Formats: sequence, C-alpha cells, structure tokens
Amino acid sequence: VLSDNIFESKWCLLELRTAVQFGLKLVPLRFEGSTWGPNKNNFPALDADYIPDQVTVDGVVTFKVRPVLKDLFNVKAVEHSREYDEGFISKLVSQLPPLPSFSPPT
Repeated sequence: VLSDNIFESKWCLLELRTAVQFGLKLVPLRFEGSTWGPNKNNFPALDADYIPDQVTVDGVVTFKVRPVLKDLFNVKAVEHSREYDEGFISKLVSQLPPLPSFSPPT
C-alpha cells in the first residue's frame, strides 16, 4: 500500500525488498488521497528526494532502495477507495496473475 509515509518506514521498505527477492508480483495500491512531494504527485517518482537512497538497520546498510522499487514503479497502481470497494476489488483482481489449477488428492 502506497501511503503518504511509506518511504519513511524502513520496515515497509524491507517488506517490499523481501517480496522482490522472492519474485512475488507486486501490485502497487495507492491509498486514496495519498500524495508525494511538494507538488503533491499522485504517484511517487523514483528519482524524488523523499525516497531514501538506502535502508540502514542497526547502523548497517541493508540495501539500496531505488533498484528494489524500479519494477514496482513500472506497474499501474490501483487506487484504494474507502467509499467504493467493489471497483477497487475488480481493478485489483484484474492485476493479479491467474490462480494455479488445483486438484484435490484422490
């Protein structure tokens, strides 16, 4: 979920990095009303000053942020609306890969 302060949380950024490391398909969800930067952009810009260069935990640089976000920022975000859940769910489902087939054991 891309909230106004996601880039201020090293834990949110670590979660994104972990998902990317495991090859999960990420669908950015833009929380309704969220904006970034002094121009109040509707989607964060990868080269913006409000995105940290790196994440540091206990004084150790764990990873560079922008390479992790690069692929995520190439995917069209789905806007989350508190007022219109049905539209949000339809848009989200359209971004997800098909479910694998499943056959119960016989």
